[in-house]
Amino acid sequence: MHIVFNAYITNLGNTGGCRTIVKSAETLRELGHKVDIVARKNRYTWSKVKTIKSIPKCDACVAVSVLDVDNTRHAKAKHKAFYLRGNETWFKTEKEIAKKVKSIPTIANSSWLARKYKTRRCWSGFDIHEQTLGLSKDRLSRVGFLYNMGHNSKNSGMYLDIADDLPGIEFRTLSASKAPASIEGVVSPSEKKKKLFYESVGMWWAPTDSEGMHQPPAEANLCGALVICNRKESNGMGDYATDETAMRYDTVEEAIDCIKNPDYSKVGEMQTLLKQKIGDREFNMKLFVKLLEES
Repeated sequence: MHIVFNAYITNLGNTGGCRTIVKSAETLRELGHKVDIVARKNRYTWSKVKTIKSIPKCDACVAVSVLDVDNTRHAKAKHKAFYLRGNETWFKTEKEIAKKVKSIPTIANSSWLARKYKTRRCWSGFDIHEQTLGLSKDRLSRVGFLYNMGHNSKNSGMYLDIADDLPGIEFRTLSASKAPASIEGVVSPSEKKKKLFYESVGMWWAPTDSEGMHQPPAEANLCGALVICNRKESNGMGDYATDETAMRYDTVEEAIDCIKNPDYSKVGEMQTLLKQKIGDREFNMKLFVKLLEES
């Protein structure tokens, strides 16, 4: 099948959402499909990605954003779909997003988005790595998190509310932009360096309020880290972060307590769930193709 991921209007940049499309395309090619990514501008530097500037005739054209739904609907393709990977309220209102979803067959990448917009679900999957549960002493006092002040929903500023109450804890950031000098961080790393970053922390703190399928916490867990996150349905972690697999909180005080008193027995529980329930990219992309064929 010739599949086109259409980012003509939104383009490619160093974001988690774009990474999902790039990794999905790589996996689909490994499965024998021809895959193109359409983008007028390509600012994605985390790996080498070839893009084209217009939508060719194809078997399936997939909008990667709510902004690309309309031109996808007019593409010369047998199958047309929208891969909904986030609640894109920075582009459109929820009412407008719902209208776009109704206008084209839609596949959501997380259960909460599928429920919200009453559509089908297909996870993008993970790079499943076999990891030991043992953590070095150095890792136990390190907490990793995403630093992104571009969207208020990321809630990165909550760091200032908890850091002073956690003496002896070293916070490390993985970011798309430069973090404060007081925090050790890695900016826009390659895939290899990102994995090394995950393996340097014992806990992964995820304060975000709104995501699609939030991948970094799960990736950190597969590298041995304990996930600490809020209980909001919209945080994008509900498919894998439960009270049995993660430490969850409702308040700032509870978040501080989770970091002070980590329960590392939950690490293995989440790893098992990720491998057995959600699976790797190949498994999920086979389902993705099936759903496209039904579109």
